[in-house]
Amino acid sequence: MAETNLGRARMVVDDDEINLGALFGVLFGRKFLILALTTLGMFLSAFGTLSSRNIYSADALVQLEEKTSSIPGLEAMDVFAEAPRTAAEIEIITSRLVIGSVVDTLDLSLVAEPLAPPVLRRLPELLPPVLSRALEEVVPFSGGFNWGDAAISASRLEVPSEMLNEELFVRKLTPTNFEVSLPDGRTLEGTLGMILRDETSGLVLKVDQLSGRIGRMFVLKRLRRMDAINAVKNGLTVSERGRNTSILSIVYQDVSPERAQRILREVTSAYLGQNISRNSADIEQSLLFVEEQLPQAKVRADEAKEALNEYLRSQNAVDLERESEALLTRLTELEGELSQVLLEEERVSRRYLPDHPIYQDLLLNQGQLEQQIAELEEGIEALPETQKQVFNLRQSVEISQEIYRQFLNRSQELGVAKASSIGNVRVVDEAVASSIPVAPRTSRVLALGTLLGFMIGCASALALFFFRKTFDTLSDLEPLGLSLYGVIGQISGLPTQRPKRGDAITRLSQTDGNEAPKEAFKSIRTSLHFSLADKSPKALALTSAQPGDGKSFVSHNIAEAVGASGQRTVLIDTDMRRGYLHRTFGVSHTLPGLSEYLAGDIELEQAFQHVGENLVLIPRGKVPPNPSELLMSHRFAELVKLLDELFDVSVYDTPPVLAVTDPLIVFRHVPIRLALARHGKTELGAIGAVKSICDKEDLPLDGLIVNGFDAKRAKGYGGYGYGGYGYGGYGYTGAYSYGSNKDER
Repeated sequence: MAETNLGRARMVVDDDEINLGALFGVLFGRKFLILALTTLGMFLSAFGTLSSRNIYSADALVQLEEKTSSIPGLEAMDVFAEAPRTAAEIEIITSRLVIGSVVDTLDLSLVAEPLAPPVLRRLPELLPPVLSRALEEVVPFSGGFNWGDAAISASRLEVPSEMLNEELFVRKLTPTNFEVSLPDGRTLEGTLGMILRDETSGLVLKVDQLSGRIGRMFVLKRLRRMDAINAVKNGLTVSERGRNTSILSIVYQDVSPERAQRILREVTSAYLGQNISRNSADIEQSLLFVEEQLPQAKVRADEAKEALNEYLRSQNAVDLERESEALLTRLTELEGELSQVLLEEERVSRRYLPDHPIYQDLLLNQGQLEQQIAELEEGIEALPETQKQVFNLRQSVEISQEIYRQFLNRSQELGVAKASSIGNVRVVDEAVASSIPVAPRTSRVLALGTLLGFMIGCASALALFFFRKTFDTLSDLEPLGLSLYGVIGQISGLPTQRPKRGDAITRLSQTDGNEAPKEAFKSIRTSLHFSLADKSPKALALTSAQPGDGKSFVSHNIAEAVGASGQRTVLIDTDMRRGYLHRTFGVSHTLPGLSEYLAGDIELEQAFQHVGENLVLIPRGKVPPNPSELLMSHRFAELVKLLDELFDVSVYDTPPVLAVTDPLIVFRHVPIRLALARHGKTELGAIGAVKSICDKEDLPLDGLIVNGFDAKRAKGYGGYGYGGYGYGGYGYTGAYSYGSNKDER
């Protein structure tokens, strides 16, 4: 079949160019298949969209601002500013920290909704209420489903852990009462607005509202918290608007626009809350450190002041000179600055590693202050001993008091900063839901479904064309290299199958009209006339690949056409197993025929049956046990010679060559050997196998006759054109059952 498919491919692709006419012809020939698959694709897409729930979308915009130092007094220092990390913020928004807070706040683990139809669930939403009610009345067992009028509101549902994710079915009994079906098969009755408790299962339920007709069904379910979080995350989409804009677009999709908007607003609120908490964490840690150090600083200041007073009383010391006072003031200022730097280092060390530029700047500033302090202390060493001691004590007092004042001021500043912390996230657009569903997109789905169905239809049509085993156009036969003796079209008024026993048989010559087939047999007669002109004996044999190709029909019509031209013609039914030419001409099956003559039971004239003008039939006779042996006998060879002497043309109807070997025996005694192929039924591989068998036996076929040719079908597969084809051989595997039919009448 490889060469067959290659030949068909060459019909639509010739010289590296696509033959659009042939391709269109192939598609047009399967137009009903393409139309059916296109319609099916459109129907399935419409069915899918009507069976899907509407999805609505809510969206919001948030801006990520640069984060500055949360420590008061350092906001203007650019080194402490941080660019927002968009990817990290997206992960935070979709984290369980934020989504879990939303689930808990809105109680999203509680699912309460009307029971939707299993299919076409969007149909009630599209139909007017009057049509919905009418359809509900027509469709059986549909009273419990939501037909656009049902709604439920439940404020409380508590179930044990083993009933999590289990569905509870609620049925409306009266305007105020309902019935709950539990997973264990029990039912409970409750009242709207009242708490329903079941001690056996641990169920606690409060249904506030049930809308819809009596008998409507509703579904209640308490999800596991993690399942509820995942459900919200699946509907949430966060992306950056543009590139490096720090503007985040947050979109949430849900079956209800109000629910989508409510959930998204809670998501943005929870994200803002955690952002503020995260930004105030530094302030809280710094405030905790300052509050821990403040009492200790006060104690150290008091102790330093008491030590100075005690020394002055014991030494009767006087106050410091002006020069010493200047040293003390400068040293106190430096110690205060150093204390402030050390305090800032404590905060920075919690956020950065020592090799960070911000940390390095602080260390550099600390080193410079320590160097200046060391230089001042060297100057102090040159003072007198008593003055030096007073200076040191006075310095200790000033430094301790300055440190205490710094801690006290810092404590107050951090308290104010904590109270006024606002975070670095700003909501640009509040969450708003659209009333127009974003999915399913009906028009797009219908267009894609229709297009997909059309493409599948075209692909199926081409596949059936390229991989079909039977021949569809006359061009398919050209690789066989056989002469086409004739093409017989479809004939109206005659059976297309082998007639059953007892059925009356009408010959073509007995029908009115059918001029085209009659002319086809006359054309075959003309071709045979020239082919037999120089042949001896003037005989032809006709075979086919399989039963049912119309071999006997063609044989007797050729014989009738030849006889009608005035030539004495004899038609021999050599199919002694299942031949039925005697029925075609109304000859009794009890009369002797070929089998009796070959067996030597009768003379030749006794087998003759005059069935028409210049036409004699030799029927098969009784079914013998050894038809092949009879044909191989010398009497059959003598019969061929005798008939050639008595008649102008002899026509031998033989069995199918792929079923039995009888045709090959007959072929050895006749000069013209023809094969028959039925359009749309005979496989190309079978025809190729017949040709190969005959060539192997050195009995080449002289030509081919096509029977039952459907011009419309052939036109649909590329017309009648012939192209350049190569022939390499046909593979065929198969066998035909061709047992004797002794009961044939």
